[in-house]
Amino acid sequence: SMYLAIRLTRSWTADVDIIREAAWPAFDFVCSCVPGSVQSVYVNGGNLFNEKSADTAVCLIRFDTGAIATVELSRCLPANIAAAASGEVEFEIIGANNTLRSEPNKSAVVLHSDVRTMSQPWNESPLFKMLAEACHPPKQSMMELSHLEKLAELTAMAQRSLREASPVMKSGITFSV
Repeated sequence: SMYLAIRLTRSWTADVDIIREAAWPAFDFVCSCVPGSVQSVYVNGGNLFNEKSADTAVCLIRFDTGAIATVELSRCLPANIAAAASGEVEFEIIGANNTLRSEPNKSAVVLHSDVRTMSQPWNESPLFKMLAEACHPPKQSMMELSHLEKLAELTAMAQRSLREASPVMKSGITFSV
């Protein structure tokens, strides 16, 4: 499974919903890490800090491989909190044997396993070896939608789910609980 959070300052564009503002880079990262196609999206969001548009959304994305991604997007940080221009970003990739946890705006990445916890600076070559060992991303087949089509479809499904406050299934897929 995968978890990704992007928290922006409240001073960002308040009249644009958070899906339009922040989902594309988040979904790009998720779709680059998770193989397969999106089967369903459910977005629960609302106006927590302004009255103009949805400023917070939690997206539950289910892939045909069985993988589930949780994406939290929020325009919640007070303006007086020191944060990078891209906001606070954190992600976790959770596998059967390891969990990779990172805050990219910080200087190190951490890999947790049953045996040990390793921390490496972002800019050191051992980090890249550790990431390769932890993730082993599979090759995408030629039969899949292109990456941009996948992102556009996921973004449209997320916007529809936010608007309708209900799960959105890829056509031809039925929803069961």
